[in-house]
Amino acid sequence: MQLKTISRRLPLRMAGASLIEVLVSIVLASFALLALAGVNASSVRYTKMSQYRATAAQLANDMGERIRANKGVAAPTATGFFAGDYDYVEDFSAQSSATTLPSPLCNTAASSCTPAQIAALDLAQWRMMVRNQLPE
Repeated sequence: MQLKTISRRLPLRMAGASLIEVLVSIVLASFALLALAGVNASSVRYTKMSQYRATAAQLANDMGERIRANKGVAAPTATGFFAGDYDYVEDFSAQSSATTLPSPLCNTAASSCTPAQIAALDLAQWRMMVRNQLPE
């Protein structure tokens, strides 16, 4: 017994239609993949910004605690925070250089430093932490 093959021929207008459908689907899939890549890049960027915000909030809280610890007295002679020892009045360009620690390091219990010296050390240490943990 001989097998007969039946071949169906497509009309000339339909020839290549499946190829065009495949090409269109590849183009649509490539646009979808590009959109997903953009979403992924945005997600990474927003995650990093969120991390920087959390770090900045933590550093601001640290400075608040330092000020609270060295509040000083308001009268008769203002000292510490009340004397303005924590005021930082330099512009942004002055912050581009590295911070150096003041000469009397007031970081031991035996040291007898004034509130102004403690404030200078606090500001220098805090500026060094900000410079190391935050971009620019």
